[in-house]
Amino acid sequence: MFKLYLVAEIIKIAYIILIVKIILQILSFNAILINGDIMIYPFAFNSDILSVHLTQDKTPNKNDFRLHTHDKCEIYSFLGGKGCFKIEGSSYNLHRGDILIMRPGEAHFIDIDPSLPYTRLAVHFDSEIFSAIDRDNQLLLPFTKRKNGILNLYTSSNFQNTNYSLYLNNIFLKTENQEMQIISNLLPFLNELKTAFDARETGEHSNSLMQRILDYINSRLTENISLEIICEEFFISKPHLCRIFRQATGSTVWEYVTAKRLLLAKELIAGGASPTKIYTECGFGDYSAFYRAYKKRFGISPIQKL
Repeated sequence: MFKLYLVAEIIKIAYIILIVKIILQILSFNAILINGDIMIYPFAFNSDILSVHLTQDKTPNKNDFRLHTHDKCEIYSFLGGKGCFKIEGSSYNLHRGDILIMRPGEAHFIDIDPSLPYTRLAVHFDSEIFSAIDRDNQLLLPFTKRKNGILNLYTSSNFQNTNYSLYLNNIFLKTENQEMQIISNLLPFLNELKTAFDARETGEHSNSLMQRILDYINSRLTENISLEIICEEFFISKPHLCRIFRQATGSTVWEYVTAKRLLLAKELIAGGASPTKIYTECGFGDYSAFYRAYKKRFGISPIQKL
């Protein structure tokens, strides 16, 4: 009887030690508890078709989170901190567990509160990743069947159950075949997202001045764009345009236009176009200016393969 009691006490002590270790690990910001699962970070995975990271900035620097775009689809989950995510003129005040989606070229940034640790999950994947089994691209409709900056945010109330959270969390579990682990959970997550997207109100859209300005710019990236032309189109002054544009996007008009034009150039070059022939099509007046901007944005010259 005494031996059984001793074994029980030893098991109890071992369990307490394990719990203490987990708590200390979480408090040391090397792990985070997500729906009962211990997620260790930093976590990162990169391949040609997808990339994944689980990151925390203990003291986030606002200057590290500027307006940017990607050439892949992005799934983002906000896990801690305080901030407002801005996408193509729309603002989303975030709460723990909120999910945002961005399609390729959809400009975004987070206005982060530096007083709190900032934790997030992010998945970037090529839009062709499931083309063999999703020939009609139904799984991509939440990304493609909407205007820029509209229907980006999903909360738990948008989903029928909690399966989506399980799939998303499983993406970041470390296994021997990490790519298989990610892909096998990304597919059902996208299916849950598509179901949630279908259930959203079809009338959920925006026709604000800022949204109309962004739509106007994005439809004319290959044309001559200037502050004067935009102001004349929308009957507003330059100071007013510059003020509302920075409030909505965190950047100047020209920074936004340049980022979008460079992404367009990257897509054309990836499709086999010659950099020396397409730079004018992408709104650049001379090749040297295009070359410098491209190298600054992507870290390589236009003639190098990404």
